[in-house]
Amino acid sequence: MLERIPEDISPPLFYLTLKAWMGLFGSSTYSTRMLSVVFGTIAVACVYLFVYEAYRNQKDANGKRQAIFAAVTAGLLMALCPLHISWAQRIRMYSMGTALTALSSWLLFRAIHKHQTHTRDWACFTVTAILLVYTHYFGMFTLAVEYGFACGYLFLNTSEKNVSARLANLKPLLISAACVWFVWSPWIPQFLYQRSHVNQAFWSSPLTWDRFGSQLFLLFDLNLWFSNSASTGLIAAQVCFVLLAILIMGRRPADIYIAMAASLPIFSAALISKLSRSVFAHRYLQFSQIFMLIAIAVLLSRLPIKPLRLGITVLVISGMGVLAWRHTEIRERYGVLSGMQAAIARFEKTRGPREILICCNPMLYTSADAYAKHRNSIFVSGSADRYPYYQGTAVIRDGEYFSASQSLDDSVQAVWTLDAQRWFNRSWSVDMPAGWNKTGEMKFPEFYADIILRLYVRDDKPEKENKVINTKVSD
Repeated sequence: MLERIPEDISPPLFYLTLKAWMGLFGSSTYSTRMLSVVFGTIAVACVYLFVYEAYRNQKDANGKRQAIFAAVTAGLLMALCPLHISWAQRIRMYSMGTALTALSSWLLFRAIHKHQTHTRDWACFTVTAILLVYTHYFGMFTLAVEYGFACGYLFLNTSEKNVSARLANLKPLLISAACVWFVWSPWIPQFLYQRSHVNQAFWSSPLTWDRFGSQLFLLFDLNLWFSNSASTGLIAAQVCFVLLAILIMGRRPADIYIAMAASLPIFSAALISKLSRSVFAHRYLQFSQIFMLIAIAVLLSRLPIKPLRLGITVLVISGMGVLAWRHTEIRERYGVLSGMQAAIARFEKTRGPREILICCNPMLYTSADAYAKHRNSIFVSGSADRYPYYQGTAVIRDGEYFSASQSLDDSVQAVWTLDAQRWFNRSWSVDMPAGWNKTGEMKFPEFYADIILRLYVRDDKPEKENKVINTKVSD
């Protein structure tokens, strides 16, 4: 696994965690997705803890109640946010990264709020920071905000007038940063190797105003109500900028931190995308989006009139709940589609003893393999050098590739292929060699594509046997 991970574009921690999880709970689709559900739940709890820690004031009862109000509101907005619900149901690292972002923010504020240095608090923050940077590279933007903010806070938020005394306050922060660098440095060669891959080729299109707006459109879940519009996304970004500007007017340290964590990673990603290969995608920006939700919760908690505060808060949370309901409705609509699971079940039910299934792409193969009961009969068409690395070649072993033109001997009389239409705005199919005729096909709609299961037989197949095989896809 460690040899193959550098061929992907992500750090190794999520894959190692998933491997351990599968060892404990099995490799079924349900159990593997539960890992992201667990991290999604942890993220909601950590958002509450962070907001409460950031704004609580033990000497002021009203301030403490306001902190609880903001923390509960932020937790509810996070729990109902369709973007986070969606990625908490997928076997990807984004839910884990979001949880670590919220957790590290909470631990950081616990550490800097202590009047005396507490080694345990700084150690917990440092460990979480290391886990974050090993989960997703966009975590580095969050860590830059955390360490930059903490540096300014520890230097300025003190009664000491002597510069050397102020600098002494930075000691635990510098030790923490050094530990993160020391633990992450062995991975730097792999990171640079992956970065060179991305610079050479990547699936994303160049960053333009249209792409910038369309990705922000998706980031704020506007696609649940409107067709994708870059202009709408840009308007949403301007609204968020105004809200963050209003938040900063509160002039509290936590206000500044939230505004930085919500905006700077997005600006950094945009800058990098303009200077080199674009890496600006809405799912990479989730770690920043949670702070936008927190900013909204904090601003709601500061509305001066209680009935107005409660009314608008209920309205905002209800609006997010409507988005969550809309998201669930769409997923249920997709859930009744026959899709990949039905396609693989059909193949395994009707295949002959030596008949195999050849997938047109590594990304389809991994899904087919997950649903298959007999995985030794499913392969990927061609060889690894036929596909770009970002189409999943890192997880495909050499023995899982199959070239129909080279590997089908005379004893094989029928072959199945798994093709796709409407996938990334094009059609994908296995190139069968001369001498093979398609005798039938079945379509299995998925939310992202139409899965096409096709059956091919040799030209010299006896007519009687050919009719029997043809019934496999026509029943």
